[in-house]
Amino acid sequence: MLGRLVLALRFWRLGPLVWLLMRDGRVPLRVKMIVVAALLYLISPINLRLLFIPVVGVLDGLTVLLLAAGLFVWLSPRALVREHLDRMAGKPPKGPSQRPPGPVIEGEYEILE
Repeated sequence: MLGRLVLALRFWRLGPLVWLLMRDGRVPLRVKMIVVAALLYLISPINLRLLFIPVVGVLDGLTVLLLAAGLFVWLSPRALVREHLDRMAGKPPKGPSQRPPGPVIEGEYEILE
């Protein structure tokens, strides 16, 4: 029972993580195609025929979607996955482009030709 609860909580976090990674331009397009292919399968006529079978039709779609989401996160760059997990947990960003700016140095310059 506890194992199923832990597994459900992991998949509960997987949805928002996949959403953030899909919107991130730093994730390669070929990796994003995994999620697109899974969504296309869910709306395909092959899957619609299976929906008439009471339990198998729903479990088939969920299985494909969860496997595709897990593979997508696994193939995404580790640093991006960690960054988005930290953002979801409310931790401050650590990347070099997201650090608070340092002290500002003012001055004048002249272009010499």
